[in-house]
Amino acid sequence: MSSPRYLRWMTPFVVLILLASLFPTVSVHAQSPGLVCMGGVNPPPPCPTSPPTFTQSFPGGNDVLFVQNSQPFNGFDISVKVDPTILNATGFDVNFASEAFVAAGGTLFIAAECINNHPVMGNCRSQDGPGIASIAVTSNVLVTAGHLYNISYSAIGTGTTSVGYQTGCTGTSLNNTCVTLVNAGTIDPENVQGATFSTATSDFSITVAPTSQTITAGSSASYTVTISSINGFAGTVNLGTAVSPVVSQGPASTLDPSSVTLTSGSTATSTLTVSTSSSTPAGTYTITVTGTSGALSHSTPASLTVNLPADFSLSANPTSESVRRGSTATYTITITSLNGFAGTISLTATITPALGKGPTAAFSPMSVAIISGGAASSTLTVATARSTSQGSYAITVTGASGATTHSTTVTLTVTK
Repeated sequence: MSSPRYLRWMTPFVVLILLASLFPTVSVHAQSPGLVCMGGVNPPPPCPTSPPTFTQSFPGGNDVLFVQNSQPFNGFDISVKVDPTILNATGFDVNFASEAFVAAGGTLFIAAECINNHPVMGNCRSQDGPGIASIAVTSNVLVTAGHLYNISYSAIGTGTTSVGYQTGCTGTSLNNTCVTLVNAGTIDPENVQGATFSTATSDFSITVAPTSQTITAGSSASYTVTISSINGFAGTVNLGTAVSPVVSQGPASTLDPSSVTLTSGSTATSTLTVSTSSSTPAGTYTITVTGTSGALSHSTPASLTVNLPADFSLSANPTSESVRRGSTATYTITITSLNGFAGTISLTATITPALGKGPTAAFSPMSVAIISGGAASSTLTVATARSTSQGSYAITVTGASGATTHSTTVTLTVTK
């Protein structure tokens, strides 16, 4: 194609009037390309970051052609190509207030419209054929971006087709691509972005990562929930959770955010936080995350194993003794690892009532070290004097390791 075809399809008189009287004079220097793209809404936003996917809702609407960041232009010639066994173009629309030239205060001249190699207005050309919808338009104003036109389609088959641009054209805005934007005959460089149409039902998927975690009661775990558009799904997905089994003081779950909005082909995430208290029973819990959008609903599970905190127990044997004044009594204090505890425990004793000549207590050793799953012992010796008052005494033995403490009590009866 050696020149924009709308110049060839117009009469010499019209060409003369447009070029001499209506087109502003613009000097073209080193140019960066704009982007010609498609969207499924009317009017479109700026070009999508990735090619969109249209689904069954698309034939009821339009394929919207849009341009952004272009050099100034006042005419375009674009051919869009689809699989003619799946989609059939039924018409063009350029007569709307948001059309780029109209919005800029200009007027339009439609030089040619061709669908499936059948001329709607003007003539078709050799590159036109089944599945190709071509249109050539010029105006008396310059624009650099905006909504160019719409193509209406109906679905006549099933499957997937690219919604792209016809190839085989030369002297265009992009080599070998039938897309031309011009400024009074000077061709602007452009890049292009197409789309995909599929008769598959639009939907969304939901996943969670990681799928399982292990924590200690009293702490929390975070998961990332990912919601993805499938087959062009676009809409709001509301999220909810359920924890099983349901137990008293069981884990609590929250989602932030609790709903996400997807565009066609996009993904979104939400953070699932599962919290426990020190009273949460040990065990494995399933957190089911559910996403709902209208009649669509999908769920995915995550697993959380809750372990009790590492700890130790303290016991004494015997728990009571009886001695005469001036004698001693001994007790074996046993410290046992619980839930994987490992560390050193320091031992102290408190005797009540506290009397001036009451019994005295000593440990051998005063601290013990235990390994995970192990146990250790210390001997508590309680001594009395001849002057120790008769009666019953309570000896409270306390074991401490960091902030963790446990106590047990033994008794001593002193007789004459």
